[in-house]
Amino acid sequence: MSLKSFLLCLVASFLTISATDFVIHQKILAPDYMASMSLWRPHETMEQFMSWIFISELVVALGMTLLWLKTAAGKACWKCVAGFGFSTGLIGSAYAVTFYAVMPIPGMLCLKWMVFGILQALLVTTVLHLLTKPKAA
Repeated sequence: MSLKSFLLCLVASFLTISATDFVIHQKILAPDYMASMSLWRPHETMEQFMSWIFISELVVALGMTLLWLKTAAGKACWKCVAGFGFSTGLIGSAYAVTFYAVMPIPGMLCLKWMVFGILQALLVTTVLHLLTKPKAA
Protein backbone atom coordinates (compact mmCIF):
# COMPACT_ATOMS: atom_id res chain seq x y z
CA MET A 1 0.00 0.00 0.00
CA SER A 2 1.27 3.43 -0.88
CA LEU A 3 1.90 6.15 1.68
CA LYS A 4 -0.90 8.17 0.08
CA SER A 5 -3.38 5.30 0.56
CA PHE A 6 -2.24 4.75 4.14
CA LEU A 7 -2.66 8.44 4.96
CA LEU A 8 -6.12 8.47 3.34
CA CYS A 9 -7.16 5.53 5.53
CA LEU A 10 -5.68 7.17 8.63
CA VAL A 11 -7.39 10.50 8.00
CA ALA A 12 -10.71 8.80 7.25
CA SER A 13 -10.45 6.74 10.45
CA PHE A 14 -9.55 9.81 12.51
CA LEU A 15 -12.40 11.88 11.06
CA THR A 16 -14.88 9.05 11.64
CA ILE A 17 -13.76 8.67 15.24
CA SER A 18 -13.80 12.43 15.88
CA ALA A 19 -17.24 12.89 14.35
CA THR A 20 -18.77 9.94 16.17
CA ASP A 21 -17.13 10.96 19.45
CA PHE A 22 -18.75 14.37 19.08
CA VAL A 23 -22.19 12.85 18.44
CA ILE A 24 -21.85 10.23 21.17
CA HIS A 25 -20.39 12.41 23.92
CA GLN A 26 -21.69 15.90 23.15
CA LYS A 27 -25.19 14.92 22.03
CA ILE A 28 -26.31 11.44 23.02
CA LEU A 29 -24.55 11.07 26.38
CA ALA A 30 -24.75 14.73 27.45
CA PRO A 31 -27.65 14.06 29.86
CA ASP A 32 -25.69 11.19 31.45
CA TYR A 33 -22.68 13.45 31.98
CA MET A 34 -24.86 16.23 33.40
CA ALA A 35 -26.37 13.77 35.87
CA SER A 36 -22.90 12.83 37.11
CA MET A 37 -21.21 16.26 36.88
CA SER A 38 -19.26 15.81 40.09
CA LEU A 39 -17.10 13.17 38.37
CA TRP A 40 -15.87 15.33 35.49
CA ARG A 41 -13.74 18.39 34.99
CA PRO A 42 -15.68 21.66 34.91
CA HIS A 43 -16.81 22.56 31.40
CA GLU A 44 -14.70 25.73 31.48
CA THR A 45 -11.47 23.74 31.94
CA MET A 46 -12.34 20.89 29.55
CA GLU A 47 -11.38 23.03 26.57
CA GLN A 48 -7.79 23.07 27.84
CA PHE A 49 -7.69 19.30 27.43
CA MET A 50 -9.24 18.98 23.97
CA SER A 51 -5.85 18.48 22.34
CA TRP A 52 -5.43 15.35 24.48
CA ILE A 53 -8.76 14.05 23.23
CA PHE A 54 -7.64 14.57 19.63
CA ILE A 55 -4.34 12.81 20.38
CA SER A 56 -6.28 9.89 21.83
CA GLU A 57 -8.53 9.76 18.75
CA LEU A 58 -5.48 9.82 16.49
CA VAL A 59 -3.83 6.98 18.42
CA VAL A 60 -6.97 4.86 18.11
CA ALA A 61 -7.27 5.70 14.41
CA LEU A 62 -3.63 4.80 13.85
CA GLY A 63 -3.97 1.51 15.72
CA MET A 64 -7.11 0.45 13.91
CA THR A 65 -5.73 1.52 10.52
CA LEU A 66 -2.44 -0.33 10.97
CA LEU A 67 -4.15 -3.45 12.27
CA TRP A 68 -6.68 -3.42 9.43
CA LEU A 69 -4.03 -2.88 6.77
CA LYS A 70 -1.81 -5.65 8.16
CA THR A 71 -4.57 -8.23 8.60
CA ALA A 72 -7.60 -7.70 6.40
CA ALA A 73 -7.26 -4.92 3.83
CA GLY A 74 -8.25 -5.95 0.34
CA LYS A 75 -9.34 -9.46 1.25
CA ALA A 76 -12.06 -9.09 3.85
CA CYS A 77 -15.70 -9.97 3.38
CA TRP A 78 -18.49 -8.18 5.23
CA LYS A 79 -18.52 -10.96 7.83
CA CYS A 80 -14.82 -10.22 8.44
CA VAL A 81 -15.58 -6.51 8.70
CA ALA A 82 -18.19 -7.22 11.35
CA GLY A 83 -15.85 -9.52 13.27
CA PHE A 84 -12.93 -7.10 13.13
CA GLY A 85 -15.08 -4.12 14.12
CA PHE A 86 -16.78 -5.97 16.94
CA SER A 87 -13.50 -7.36 18.29
CA THR A 88 -11.61 -4.07 18.19
CA GLY A 89 -14.63 -2.28 19.66
CA LEU A 90 -14.81 -4.78 22.49
CA ILE A 91 -11.10 -4.41 23.24
CA GLY A 92 -11.28 -0.63 22.96
CA SER A 93 -14.28 -0.32 25.25
CA ALA A 94 -12.78 -2.40 28.06
CA TYR A 95 -11.73 0.87 29.71
CA ALA A 96 -15.40 1.42 30.59
CA VAL A 97 -15.44 -1.60 32.90
CA THR A 98 -12.21 -0.45 34.54
CA PHE A 99 -13.65 3.03 35.06
CA TYR A 100 -16.75 1.47 36.59
CA ALA A 101 -14.54 -0.47 39.00
CA VAL A 102 -12.45 2.52 40.11
CA MET A 103 -14.85 5.47 39.77
CA PRO A 104 -18.41 5.91 40.95
CA ILE A 105 -19.77 6.18 37.39
CA PRO A 106 -23.31 4.96 36.82
CA GLY A 107 -23.53 1.39 35.54
CA MET A 108 -25.72 2.48 32.64
CA LEU A 109 -23.05 4.93 31.50
CA CYS A 110 -20.51 2.10 31.53
CA LEU A 111 -22.83 -0.01 29.39
CA LYS A 112 -23.48 2.88 26.98
CA TRP A 113 -19.75 3.53 26.58
CA MET A 114 -19.25 -0.12 25.66
CA VAL A 115 -22.15 -0.27 23.20
CA PHE A 116 -21.24 3.00 21.50
CA GLY A 117 -17.55 1.99 21.44
CA ILE A 118 -18.40 -1.21 19.60
CA LEU A 119 -20.71 0.60 17.17
CA GLN A 120 -18.02 3.21 16.55
CA ALA A 121 -15.41 0.53 15.81
CA LEU A 122 -17.83 -1.18 13.42
CA LEU A 123 -18.28 2.12 11.57
CA VAL A 124 -14.53 2.81 11.40
CA THR A 125 -13.93 -0.72 10.12
CA THR A 126 -16.61 -0.24 7.47
CA VAL A 127 -14.90 2.96 6.31
CA LEU A 128 -11.54 1.18 6.16
CA HIS A 129 -13.06 -1.71 4.24
CA LEU A 130 -14.66 0.60 1.69
CA LEU A 131 -11.33 2.38 1.19
CA THR A 132 -9.27 -0.80 0.80
CA LYS A 133 -11.50 -3.33 -0.91
CA PRO A 134 -10.36 -4.34 -4.39
CA LYS A 135 -11.99 -2.50 -7.26
CA ALA A 136 -14.51 -4.56 -9.22
CA ALA A 137 -13.17 -5.53 -12.63
